[in-house]
Amino acid sequence: MTTDQTLEALQRALADAHAERDAAQAREAALAEVLQAINACRGDLKPVFDLINDKAMTMCDADGADLLAIKDGFATSLAMRNPTPVQVEFWKKPFDLSQGAPAAISNLSTRGEVQTEADVMIGGFIVGGSETSTVVVRALGPSLAAAGVTGVLMDPTLDLRDGNGALVSANDNWADTQQTELEDSGLAPSDAREAAIKQTLPPGGYTATVTGLNGGVGVGLVEIYRLP
Repeated sequence: MTTDQTLEALQRALADAHAERDAAQAREAALAEVLQAINACRGDLKPVFDLINDKAMTMCDADGADLLAIKDGFATSLAMRNPTPVQVEFWKKPFDLSQGAPAAISNLSTRGEVQTEADVMIGGFIVGGSETSTVVVRALGPSLAAAGVTGVLMDPTLDLRDGNGALVSANDNWADTQQTELEDSGLAPSDAREAAIKQTLPPGGYTATVTGLNGGVGVGLVEIYRLP
């Protein structure tokens, strides 16, 4: 390789590094703005969902964020992972967003590749209104194999954190901590290696982080259920 070719290659690498840095800063800023809005939310969720819709493309590979957007009376789950190309999974269910009939989400779930460090799976959700809500959050892996999924996450672990990043609860094997409560809810995972948390939460934003025990990787499923 000539001196000119070496210089050109170094310039390209430097330009790529600068572009990657700028994109990362933009993603972090957009995600921070959304999380700040979630944490400040005390009732009216529409401004939060509008902001998520506005920032969704910028955040499409931000730390595996899984955000919920509501638009035109439909709920949409956007599963976003980094650094792999954007992969989006949708489910839609009609909601009445009028003031006279508050919307209520009963279940949100998304499946994706769980890696390590910044590439874990994160499910974000909001408890709205002024009252507490009881939720069950599950991190599944081994049981997905029965549905024909290959390369599953063999031993998922689960962290539940509030909008300030403080740990609310954590679990590895669901039966180790809340077996009776989860079985009574009808939402106990079918495999003992899977994780689940039942928790009563005040209004605010929360994240559920799925990782593999001892650095394990594979396809996982994060689910959030709001109990009646």
